[in-house]
Amino acid sequence: MAGVGLLIFPHIENKYMLFAPMTGFGIAWASMMGIPYLMVVSEIPKERYGVYMGIINMMIVIPMIIQNLTFGYVLEHFLDNDSGKAVTFAGIFLLIAAATTMLIKSKKWMQVKW
Repeated sequence: MAGVGLLIFPHIENKYMLFAPMTGFGIAWASMMGIPYLMVVSEIPKERYGVYMGIINMMIVIPMIIQNLTFGYVLEHFLDNDSGKAVTFAGIFLLIAAATTMLIKSKKWMQVKW
């Protein structure tokens, strides 16, 4: 939802139409921040939650820091300082990320039963 939302975001001219793609992005952002913890919480010993959750948090935060430090160069040299191209760039990479997550094999205990 976030990838598609970001792809259409630069093409919307009515400010009220922005609510739909940003809602999709918000839902996806909540999932991106929460799912890594849910994937490992049943595998780590309860007395070591703090250490392991801190390590998982670093795996989320360090790439964000690297992106923040390097994206200015990408924006200036590859995207012509165009914010619309930057948002489209992000949407493409989110769709690639979504496709690659489909390659993750889940254990039987991780499968949700409705």
